[in-house]
Amino acid sequence: MKTLFTLFFACAITSASYSQQITSMTISPANPLTTDTIKIYVTNDFPSSSCFGTANFMVSGNSVYANAMHCMGMLSALCTDVDTIKINPPHAAGSYTFYFTLDSGYEPSCTPGIVSDDTDTLFYNVSVPTGLSQNSKYNKFSVSPNPTKGIVILNTREELRGQLKITNLIGQTVFESAPAGPVSKKIDLSGYAPGVYFLIYEEENKIFTQKIVLEN
Repeated sequence: MKTLFTLFFACAITSASYSQQITSMTISPANPLTTDTIKIYVTNDFPSSSCFGTANFMVSGNSVYANAMHCMGMLSALCTDVDTIKINPPHAAGSYTFYFTLDSGYEPSCTPGIVSDDTDTLFYNVSVPTGLSQNSKYNKFSVSPNPTKGIVILNTREELRGQLKITNLIGQTVFESAPAGPVSKKIDLSGYAPGVYFLIYEEENKIFTQKIVLEN
């Protein structure tokens, strides 16, 4: 009886040691700039193989919310998988918080439990590189109204020789133009979801950005 109890206790300890868990989170580059593509690598361990999963994320201001769902097989074997979160530029300069939630289930239904397997948080800062300005009063153009309900007016005071575009927080371009100025251009953002957008103007070796807030 003592031998059986010892064996059961050892198995319980082993099982607890190999529960589903986040073992590490790293960011690349280590000190990201507003123009960098940011990748966050989340390493997860599971008590059964395989442990393939998919991850999703959303950006809300200076917070990044990510979650992953992994589907495990029935074979009892330690399995490690890495979820990669890729956040495209541009980013507003400042301090960010990355929240990650891990869920898993067993094949074939792969239904997650009521409570998440594990959660973790990563903090990082985004800086402005040399030669990049986020000054909204850059004297070549102005955007108004800002915040806007959908229509923004871009006015330029002198000729623009570079590329101009507007992107959302995950780097998707919603407007692009190579204007010859001075010009006054009406840009309609009413078909897009409310949130933060970035006007980006590139000329020679400099990039200028301005945040645009789209309201309901």
